[in-house]
Amino acid sequence: MAGAAKRRLRGLQKYSDERLVKTLVAAQLVGEEGQRVLGALAADATLTTALRVRAVDALGKGSALAVGTVHGLLREAQPPELVCAALTIVGQHGLTALADAAIECTRSAREIVRAAAASTLGALAARGAAKQDAEPVLIALLSDASAVIPPP
Repeated sequence: MAGAAKRRLRGLQKYSDERLVKTLVAAQLVGEEGQRVLGALAADATLTTALRVRAVDALGKGSALAVGTVHGLLREAQPPELVCAALTIVGQHGLTALADAAIECTRSAREIVRAAAASTLGALAARGAAKQDAEPVLIALLSDASAVIPPP
């Protein structure tokens, strides 16, 4: 992350949630530098999960989407809401480079994450991407007893 983005993030940590929400909106509009700030906010475990999810949502609306940043959010250690938001971005943007990470999310202990990963893999497969890898995983998920199925 660029030094300027790090300094801005440190400066933002002393502000209220309202200030951070305004920063999310502003960062979404300023291209690559804004994407770095959004990525840092999404990864910051000291912020509330709700704010981190908003940062991920804003990342998905940007034009300079950082695949590495999204990949870092697809971890079991992250809150499930954050992982699901990142999976949504993967499916919406057709980020085939993250198909393996989405497949890994189908093995999550959390059923909401497994369901979101299935939805993401379906979206990638519908675009013709990662179809060969996704198909057996999706078939295996048919036996998942999870009752939570997010909309595609």
